[in-house]
Amino acid sequence: MSDQPPAEATDIDHDLAVIVGGHFTPDSIGPVAYDALVAKVRLRPGEYLDALERRYLGGRFDLAVHSELFVASLLRIVADLEPARTRDLAHRLTNQLDVALSSRDAATDVESFDEVLAPETARRLRRLEQRRATLRALLA
Repeated sequence: MSDQPPAEATDIDHDLAVIVGGHFTPDSIGPVAYDALVAKVRLRPGEYLDALERRYLGGRFDLAVHSELFVASLLRIVADLEPARTRDLAHRLTNQLDVALSSRDAATDVESFDEVLAPETARRLRRLEQRRATLRALLA
């Protein structure tokens, strides 16, 4: 028995990295490649959501990683095909971000709060806040 994941899983993980990596637009990867990847994901939405959950949620949640990800990119692609699951994952991720951002949220002066942090930490928290706002919009 091999320790290597099946080729299909590797393909899905690669596709997922492209989609949530921040440059998943027709201008960045080309309109043909963009449309082909969207079509591929829409044929197997559950498998892509499984990969998202396995790689980035629950115990694998990592603030530094999530500050660089655009998870909503995948969720938007499959929302009409897997509405309940998409909402569940968006809700769970929003809850994780709420906990991570709770100190910043409680600050009466966010600018002053950010000033006492290392610059990269403050930027990371601002990016996480943007990710949370995007997920909340998906849930609205």
